[in-house]
Amino acid sequence: MASKKPKATQPSAEPQAPSPEVPPLNVRPVMRKLSELKHPARNARFMKAPQFNQLVANLQQDQTLTSLPLVYPAGGDIIISGNHRVDAAIKAGIQEGWVLEIEGEVPEGRLTAIQLSHNAIAGQDDIATLGAMYDGLDFASKAYSGLTDDDFKVNTVDLASLSAGSTDYEDITLTFLPEQKEAFVKFIESLGSKGSKVPRFIGARADFDKIFDGLIGVKNKLNVVNTSLAMTLLAQLANERLDQLIAEEEAKKKEGDGSGAQAAAADTSVVEAAPAS
Repeated sequence: MASKKPKATQPSAEPQAPSPEVPPLNVRPVMRKLSELKHPARNARFMKAPQFNQLVANLQQDQTLTSLPLVYPAGGDIIISGNHRVDAAIKAGIQEGWVLEIEGEVPEGRLTAIQLSHNAIAGQDDIATLGAMYDGLDFASKAYSGLTDDDFKVNTVDLASLSAGSTDYEDITLTFLPEQKEAFVKFIESLGSKGSKVPRFIGARADFDKIFDGLIGVKNKLNVVNTSLAMTLLAQLANERLDQLIAEEEAKKKEGDGSGAQAAAADTSVVEAAPAS
């Protein structure tokens, strides 16, 4: 018999009621030697070296853990949450610290769920409020926060450009070599555009996205790095496809004319073969 797949979980706007089958978790704060604590066999969370080094620097300054690790003594003093904090504290020279110990025995599945939830349910930041708080810090405090100026590049968005009433089009500047420019302008003119000394091609944002996707496709497929060359090749491919469509249309037209001539010839032969009345 095939085993049933577990039901997929979906995020809910309302908190789910606790299961009556799962007893409450009992914990107690305990001062422990950090070197006695052990890492779990599996831990999906990792920390990049710059982040870990900043955590070590923060703990060297504080000389204490300000966020308590969660430990499971019944499983051999396994760290359920806070592995990197313990490692950083040891590296910072902190030998003892407060931890939360889980009392009694807990099923492995629930321990894993706790571990994953501590990593996954972390919340989000309001970028405007976060930026205002960060801007109020001095240089040393900014480093301590673990944030950098790069985390706030999203604030450079031009809100005026998001208004449908104030912006009806976008200007796009393309740089070509002289011969490439001539080929591109001829291609645009062949589609019905009017050339000028300073041509401006105006289109919807969706049209730009199509051209941009095509440009990236040409670069990847033909291994082209230079954007102007990729645009020239894109124009050539478009011209080739346009020539194909024109040829197909002419072929259909000739085929239609041929069918008409054959039909007319057939009608004539019928008239000539008819007996005189």
